[in-house]
Amino acid sequence: MRPSATQTEEQLLERLSARDASLWPEHNLAPSRLGWLDSPREMERARKGLDRWAATIDQDTVVVLGMGGATAAARVLAEGAESFSAAGARHLYVGDTTEPETLAALPLERAFIVVCSKSGTTRETRALFDYARTRNADLKRYAVISDARTPLARQAEELRVQRVFESRPDLAGCYAALDLAGVVPAALLGYDLEEFLGRALDVDRHLALSLGVELGEAALQGVDRVTIETAPDRMETGRWAAQLLGSGVSGGRGIIGVPSSEAEGGSERQLLGLGELQPHELGALFFRLQLAAAISAHVLGVDPFGPPATEAWAARTAELLAELPLPTPPVLHGEQLDAYLREHLADGDYLRLEAYLPDACGEELEALRRALRDRYGQLAVTASLAPRALHAASRLRHEGPSSGLVVQLVPRAARAELPVPGTDYDFGTLTDALALADAETLASEARRVVRVAIDEPGELC
Repeated sequence: MRPSATQTEEQLLERLSARDASLWPEHNLAPSRLGWLDSPREMERARKGLDRWAATIDQDTVVVLGMGGATAAARVLAEGAESFSAAGARHLYVGDTTEPETLAALPLERAFIVVCSKSGTTRETRALFDYARTRNADLKRYAVISDARTPLARQAEELRVQRVFESRPDLAGCYAALDLAGVVPAALLGYDLEEFLGRALDVDRHLALSLGVELGEAALQGVDRVTIETAPDRMETGRWAAQLLGSGVSGGRGIIGVPSSEAEGGSERQLLGLGELQPHELGALFFRLQLAAAISAHVLGVDPFGPPATEAWAARTAELLAELPLPTPPVLHGEQLDAYLREHLADGDYLRLEAYLPDACGEELEALRRALRDRYGQLAVTASLAPRALHAASRLRHEGPSSGLVVQLVPRAARAELPVPGTDYDFGTLTDALALADAETLASEARRVVRVAIDEPGELC
């Protein structure tokens, strides 16, 4: 339901505070997804216990394993902690990929390991947990965050890991940033939880709702891309914000976030500047943007809390892995990409680069994003490392505006072999199966996708 012309922000705030699910279309999931409104206060009550627990962890390295919204906040917090880390402080790494070179580089042997999955059923997360234990068998160096009695939670209890955190069942995705999925990593990193959560509780809700109305109204007028401008060393914050805004989609409507360290413009673009955020301000940012995203979805008439659109490609991934070897679909060579884009890009399109490559390619991927943006007249271009992109933007990619053209960047050479425990395939095969399944699913939904084989993103610049 869209807001009426006479509906004030005060009325919107009253309805949101009252958990009024009629803010969003019929059959929305809001009745079981509004726990995030209570999370800052609940975590504030739990913070002393979390701080005491974090102080018992001997390791100075933490690895968080998971996919999509389960690890998005941890990435932001790890990035923010770099500005206050001192000698002896903990360092946090996020393993939210199945790419074998990246996994092999994770410092699992010396780490305390946190496994996070709301559903506890995600194939990739379960595989990461099994793999981690082949390199670090000390179960007292593991914690699991999941809903009660999920398969992952039951497994963790049977293994007697050091701690099983039961997450709230009434929130998911980036709306869990101020719940255990975000606050546990914050405690381990040494954030001042009192200030971190206090800032969230003190957010000006009227200003947050005003931002949501502004974003939603502009999208209704066709300005559905938002440049999310951050400092160059805060790009994960922009990616988190893009994932949050992109969760509110339906029927081809939605907001497309474009993280950038520059104020990119264009007739179809809004600009959301996040400024020079200090680490202790991140709690406030999380809550402010959650409020804004929920209200922008109200304005657009979409459900911001719908389930991730992963079922079809996850099922196809399982089929491909049961029918090995994988097929070898056609791919473009790198030098063919420009001609392809000039033929297939239309006015109003945007480009999604999704690289099934090692995380070490991240800076080159961002350089390629900028190069293509400039080459095609300030085209809106997003760039993500996959397969995390499949989870992070699942609803936007499958249910949002059809103006996106997905470019899968896949390796030209064979991947390193890294077995997935308990299976007859390795992580390279799993990564390739995810890419193939997603390409097939997008094509079956009349979404545009092309595969390009490269050695590294820099060769396309």
